[in-house]
Amino acid sequence: ADGDGAIGDPMLALLDDQGNQIAADDDGGEGVNAYLSFTPTRSGVYFLAASGYAGATGRYTLRAVDTEVSSTPTGDEVLSPDGDDRVSRIDMPGDADAFAVEMREGMR
Repeated sequence: ADGDGAIGDPMLALLDDQGNQIAADDDGGEGVNAYLSFTPTRSGVYFLAASGYAGATGRYTLRAVDTEVSSTPTGDEVLSPDGDDRVSRIDMPGDADAFAVEMREGMR
C-alpha cells in the first residue's frame, strides 16, 4: 500500500471455501507489498484475506484480476475477476479482512 495512512507491510492469504489456507504472500509485490498469483485446481468460491505483518495496521487496496474469466459479483463482498479494487483498513493488530473471489479450474 502507498500513501498516507497506508499499512506498512500488507500480507495476503487465499483460503478455500472451508477456510483452509491454500496460498499466502508477504512481500511478493513491489517493495513490501503482497502479490499473490494462483491457478485453482477446482472451480468455486475462494477468499482473499488481507492483514498486516507483525501487527501492522493501516489502509490497503485489494485487487483481484483474471482476464480469462468473466463474471458478475453477487454482493459487495465479492471481488470481480475483471479487475475490482477495494480500499479498506486494518485497524488493529491481528485484524484481517476477507473477500470472496469465484475462480474456475485451471484459469490464472
